[in-house]
Amino acid sequence: PYAAADVAKVLGLPVVAGIAWDPAAAAVFSHGAGPPRRFESSPLVRSLRAARAAIEATITASRATEEKIRTLAITQPDAYILLDYSHQDIQIYRRAAQEYTLNRESIRYRQASFVEHLLVHKDNPLKLEIRHLISAVRAVDGGGPVVATTDTMVRGRDWRDDWSSAHDVGIKVATQNLADIAAMGAHPTALLVSLVADPELEVQWCVDLARGIASVASQADAPVVGGDLSSGPPGVVVVAVTALGDLRGRAPVLRSGARAGDVLAVCGSLGLSGGGLLLHERGETDPDHVLADPGAVAGNELGERALAVRALMRHHRAPLAPWRAGPGAADAGAHALVDVSDGLVTDVGRVAVASGVSVDLDGAVLRERYAAGPLTLALGAEEALHQVLAGGEEHALVGAFADEASLPGGDEEPWHVIGRVVAPGPEGPRVTVDGVVPDARGWDHFAR
Repeated sequence: PYAAADVAKVLGLPVVAGIAWDPAAAAVFSHGAGPPRRFESSPLVRSLRAARAAIEATITASRATEEKIRTLAITQPDAYILLDYSHQDIQIYRRAAQEYTLNRESIRYRQASFVEHLLVHKDNPLKLEIRHLISAVRAVDGGGPVVATTDTMVRGRDWRDDWSSAHDVGIKVATQNLADIAAMGAHPTALLVSLVADPELEVQWCVDLARGIASVASQADAPVVGGDLSSGPPGVVVVAVTALGDLRGRAPVLRSGARAGDVLAVCGSLGLSGGGLLLHERGETDPDHVLADPGAVAGNELGERALAVRALMRHHRAPLAPWRAGPGAADAGAHALVDVSDGLVTDVGRVAVASGVSVDLDGAVLRERYAAGPLTLALGAEEALHQVLAGGEEHALVGAFADEASLPGGDEEPWHVIGRVVAPGPEGPRVTVDGVVPDARGWDHFAR
C-alpha cells in the first residue's frame, strides 16, 4: 500500500523501483533449463537490469504467502545481510574463500562461507514500538539528568570458569551496573558492553555471555545499545559494561547525604554471595552438579543443608539486585544510597565518610533476619554473621532515611531497618555493630 517514495523516506535508502507481484518472476527452473521468454521481459528482470549498479537493499513484504514475510536483505561485495522483522532475527553470510577448478569436461566452483547469527532480544513488536516512542518523546521534552556507571570483570579474578558459566558472568556483570544506577535513584535505560578475549575463546561462550546480559537487560528495560570488541593475550577474557540511567527530573541520591538521626535500612539480601564464594573456595560440592547426575541422588532430592548451599552458590554466581527499589527510595526522600558490592561494613563506611557521620548497626536484626536461615545452615552462625557484615557482590541497596515512617512501602521489595546514623565521635566517621567496631574487612581489589 506504500509508494516507493514513502518507503525511501522511512528507510533512508534510495529506492530504485517498487516491483509488483509477477508470476513469471516466481518461476522455478530445473537444472540446465532456461527461463521462458516472457520472464526475460518481466518487470522484475527489467528493473533489476536497469538498476543493478544502484541497488543497496531488497525489501520483501508479502501477505500472499501463508506465513507473513517481512525481510530486508542487504547485499555487499563480501557479505549478504538478512534482517527478518517478523521473527526478529539477523543473519550475516560472509564469504571466506572461493575456488575454480577447470578441466576438459567441466568448470567446477567451490565457495566456503560462514554465518554470523546476531543475538537479538525478542519482544512484542508493538510493545517495543510504544517504548521507543515514549523514549523519543522524553528526549524531545528535555528528559532529565543522565547518570552513568561502569564495571569490569576479569577471568580468574572476578570469576572462575570451573565455577561460573558464561551465562552466569553475563548476569553478574549486568547486575553490578544496574545496582549502581539504582543506588543513584535512577531508572536504567541502556547498557554498553565491551569484550576483550583470547582469540581461541569459544564462540559459544560469547553467545552465552550475551544471553546472560540480555536476560537481565530485558527485565530492567535497559537494552544493549553498543560496545566494543578487542583481542587479548592467551587466556585473557575481560568483560566491561557501562550502564546509563535516567533520573526523570529528580536530583541524584548521593552517598554524602546521610544525617545524624537517620535510620539505615536495606532492601535485598545480605551475605549470600559472600557465603557462596566461601563455599566454592572450600571446594564444597555444588548441588547443581549433583542434580545434573540422575544417579547421584535418589529421586534427585537434596537435604536441607544442600539446598542452602545451592542457594548461596547460585547467588554468588548470578546475583540479582533490587534495581527497581532505587527510584522508589529516591521518591521516598532517601538522604543517601549505596549498593553492597564490597561488603556491608565497607560500603556503609563509604557513606559514613562521605556524609561525615557514624553508623551503628543492630546486631540482633542482622543475626535474626539475615544470618539465620540458609547462611547459618551452610556455614554456621559465626561465619554467617561475618558474611552478612563483610560479604561482597550482594548488590542489595542500603539507604539512609529520615525515620522508619519514610521507608518506601510495598511487599515486593521491602526495606528493613538495620541501624542508625549517629554523630561521629572524636575518632571520626566509622561503622560499629552494637557500639563495637567489627572485624569485617570487605573486598579490596588491591589487597595482598
